[in-house]
Amino acid sequence: MQVDIRQNSKDLAGKLQGVQEQIANFVARNDQIHNEQDLEKIEVEAQTLVKQLGDLIIAQKVQQNLDESSALQDSTKELVHHVKKKDW
Repeated sequence: MQVDIRQNSKDLAGKLQGVQEQIANFVARNDQIHNEQDLEKIEVEAQTLVKQLGDLIIAQKVQQNLDESSALQDSTKELVHHVKKKDW
């Protein structure tokens, strides 16, 4: 379980970095706008990238909370395991 959670965090970080690179490339481009269709194409691409970025940021925040929750559960289980039964 712990390996899967770490892998999820790594996957999200990689995807987030990929979208950030796409956004940087998009911003650096010198797109020519000659008509309404050119403008719409750029707008749609920008909106798509921003949505992907937002979705990944939210997913990363949720995963961080899951990671913390899982770590807390693991440490609680370990503590309970080490407590002597006669102490109860």
